[in-house]
Amino acid sequence: MSVLKTATRFDAHCHLFNLKYLGEEGAHMLRDAAANEYPHQQYSEGAFPYDPITSIRELKGWLKILGDAGFDTEAEHLQEVLQAGSNIWKDELPMACIPLMMDIYFLFDEPVSAGKSARPLVRKKGSITTWIIDKILGDRVAPYFDSLGFNKERQKLQELVKKNPGKLFPFFAIDPRRTGVIAEIFKGKIVSKQGPFYGIKLYPRLGVHPQCNDLLPLYAWCEQNQIPIITHTDRIGFPPPQVEKLLRYNYADFGNPIHWEPILQKHPNLIIDFAHFGMSEATWSDTVARFIGTYPQVYSDLSCYTSGQVVSDFKAKWWNLPQVAERTMFGTDFDVNVAVSPGLTLSHYYKNFLQEHNPGAFTSEELYQMTVVNPAKFLH
Repeated sequence: MSVLKTATRFDAHCHLFNLKYLGEEGAHMLRDAAANEYPHQQYSEGAFPYDPITSIRELKGWLKILGDAGFDTEAEHLQEVLQAGSNIWKDELPMACIPLMMDIYFLFDEPVSAGKSARPLVRKKGSITTWIIDKILGDRVAPYFDSLGFNKERQKLQELVKKNPGKLFPFFAIDPRRTGVIAEIFKGKIVSKQGPFYGIKLYPRLGVHPQCNDLLPLYAWCEQNQIPIITHTDRIGFPPPQVEKLLRYNYADFGNPIHWEPILQKHPNLIIDFAHFGMSEATWSDTVARFIGTYPQVYSDLSCYTSGQVVSDFKAKWWNLPQVAERTMFGTDFDVNVAVSPGLTLSHYYKNFLQEHNPGAFTSEELYQMTVVNPAKFLH
């Protein structure tokens, strides 16, 4: 049964978190490091494609939206995403989005490789210093290993779902190093067809291989319950290349879609969006396209890493394949996109997809397919 009651235009890949989330999660990471409870190790390369700044006006516009992205509330971000779409599409269709939770707590932790399991984490009895820090950060109650930024991000998204019915369908971030979180998902109260979260978000390049032991039961549960997954599928992403080199951190290859081949063979009806179409690696894009042509529930999206030239190149190479056209979605990856692409604004980003502004891009009919038809099938 569809979660949508009417035709709706979607931003199928975005984020609503702000700098406050990063600060809260960073504070909690420092708290656990002070208690000697936070493990660690880590290296990549690559660059974000972007359209160059061509005027002072464009620079001022980017600086403003960059400030908004950092300091506006989640509710303000939601309205900005929805309003940006309404301004571009100029029709009567309601706007909605799929915001993805981010979970950065385990950035410096040990990775979980293929065939391995995350080690269980427990909260130790801390010193008086960590007790004071806990009181400052605020007590949290969750049936899984919890952290401040993650907890508040989850609560904010759940509040927005209640206050804005039919406008956002958030996906819950899963990292198996967050002990107990997968078992909690299996209860069906956090992620379900009725919400408050409508799917699962995975981010392999933060150190979780898709074939790790902890995730295998999750795929079976998602296939059985028809719960969609969105997984980051690009060599570049968070943390940015400069930070990766500084930290000698490199789990970018965990995002290679080829790692999903045995998973899809075992779960051929798994609903999954290989986000970004593996755009920075030609062989990754080839694999995503092959999966789309082989498995009936495999999707992808164009989001974030999409300069005008990238959009044109994608259209020329892939759009003539019917299954790709029928299962590729549009997304902005706001607010990440404006932070990593100097000069980019939401207006500029949208124009890269419009044939009237970028001759090699999409017609209005093709964009209807990407923003209305395909996301509705993905969520169904």
